[in-house]
Amino acid sequence: PLVQRLLAEHGIAVRDLSGVAVVTGPGRFTSLRVGIALARALVLPDRLPLIGVPTGRVLCDLVPAAQAGWLVMVK
Repeated sequence: PLVQRLLAEHGIAVRDLSGVAVVTGPGRFTSLRVGIALARALVLPDRLPLIGVPTGRVLCDLVPAAQAGWLVMVK
C-alpha cells in the first residue's frame, strides 16, 4: 500500500517504470529480504529489469566525498 500510494501521488504506474534497483547489503538481514521481496514483486508481473546495488555504492553516491567519514570496527 505504501508503494502504491507513493507511485499514485506522482502519477506513476509500475508498468511505467523502466526498471527497479534494490539495495543488496550489507545491512540487516530481514530488512534486506523485505526490500528484495518487494522489488521482485514489483518487477515480475511486467518483467521489468531488476538490479541489485551494494549499500556502500548507494552511500557513496548520496554523500559527497568531502563530507564522508568511515568507521572501521576491528575485533
